[in-house]
Amino acid sequence: TQARPRHVEFTPDGHELWVADEAGQVVEVIDPASRAVRATLSFAPPDTAAYKVMPCGIRVTADGRLAVIALGRSNHVALVDVAKH
Repeated sequence: TQARPRHVEFTPDGHELWVADEAGQVVEVIDPASRAVRATLSFAPPDTAAYKVMPCGIRVTADGRLAVIALGRSNHVALVDVAKH
């Protein structure tokens, strides 16, 4: 993972592990079987200084369709379509 992984969350089917890399300022989506990074997600909320965007928490909805990501000091939440990353 990137700098300071703060929280991890499996999708309900267990096929992906989402990692909030707080200091790295991204969320990485990992295939647990191969340990390969499938996607690296970054966020840019409007009118927010980049240094404040620090992913620190993730919850995937029970149906596995949506990831809700807390973006730390930015005081924003990102909603991500799990299938599309």
